[in-house]
Amino acid sequence: MRSRWLVIGVIVLVGWYVVVLTWAFHPLIDHVPTGVIDNKQTVQPVTCASPVSSASGAPSPLPTLLPGRAYETTPCIQAHRDARLAFLIDSVFTAIALSFLGWRLTDRAQRAVSPGDGQPSHDIAR
Repeated sequence: MRSRWLVIGVIVLVGWYVVVLTWAFHPLIDHVPTGVIDNKQTVQPVTCASPVSSASGAPSPLPTLLPGRAYETTPCIQAHRDARLAFLIDSVFTAIALSFLGWRLTDRAQRAVSPGDGQPSHDIAR
């Protein structure tokens, strides 16, 4: 019964990582501040490359802004940094969790065989 939960855990983790990979290969949208108009901060959406692409700078050419507005930060830099950090954290977590679950599954399989005669153990309490 416990090994069933371990297998379900592996399936859930693999599914989660498929979702993370799908997100990581899609372009990012960075909402770059462009100034204050009527006491409200304005932003310009800029489409950036995906987190796993090698390009991390602003696309060329940038969307043109209305007169009196200017990009207050460099588009895509912070968005890529944050997205890549999230992707790294998700990848490390998934690798550690899958390693642990894999170790538990193989450890349980090895314990099921008694060391003396190589026959399966009939001890249900394990």
